[in-house]
Amino acid sequence: MPLTEKNLPLFIDLFADATGVGKTFSAWRIRYHCDAAGIPTTMVRIETRGVAQRLRKGDVYIPVEDFAQASQRPGGLAGILSPLSAAIARSAQTRGITIADWAGGLAQHHAAFLTTTHFDEQLASLGVTGLSIVATTNRLDQMRQSAENLRSLATTAPGLHRALLLNERFGKFEFMGGSGPAASYRALLKAAQDCDVIRFPAVVGESWKYAEDAGLTMPQVMLSKPAEFAEKTGLDPFTSAACITEVAAFWALSEQVLNRVLRFRAAPAQ
Repeated sequence: MPLTEKNLPLFIDLFADATGVGKTFSAWRIRYHCDAAGIPTTMVRIETRGVAQRLRKGDVYIPVEDFAQASQRPGGLAGILSPLSAAIARSAQTRGITIADWAGGLAQHHAAFLTTTHFDEQLASLGVTGLSIVATTNRLDQMRQSAENLRSLATTAPGLHRALLLNERFGKFEFMGGSGPAASYRALLKAAQDCDVIRFPAVVGESWKYAEDAGLTMPQVMLSKPAEFAEKTGLDPFTSAACITEVAAFWALSEQVLNRVLRFRAAPAQ
């Protein structure tokens, strides 16, 4: 069953062992989905210093480097992540959504945080619904890690809803029968058998990268005319038109997918 407005306030996080699986891209796509419903969101970015932080006013940034100071904080890692806890508490008051984007490689820290804080119980005490999303591409090692993360999540925080994000940025999840990747994919789907599955198609070519490098959001790309996109990216108008088309195609397909998991009513037109 999809989560709806009745499940607000809501906490959503995305994590993975690997980097480059599209967590941040997906976190923003989920945020845009919430924007369309008029639901207030707070993004909590847990990332290393030096990585560009594209955040809105009121969002939260927690440097991964601060984890090294956990032994000097009350509650250890929970003390470092207290800004995340504060954001969740605020969303409980506003009936909004907190979206936490964990940097790649922090799956063990994620599990430790959930375990030591009895995270699902804390959310329940605040009246907040929790959804934890494990992200992967079609690469063999990432699928294996994601299956383990899903199993771990079921024991460390059984009160959370779980979802598997299949990001097709490196190709579809289609494998030759009898191959190692095919076996790992079957094992992954078995681990996710009681989870929602979010399958994000790839944005063709480098279309989104050029838009992102130009500082454009996905809604801004779709509202752009080819000449406007060309001026901001340095591409020619024909290529710009194709980029806009590809981003819009991803938007439409991903919206269908998200509505199966997060089914919110569209906000009234302004």
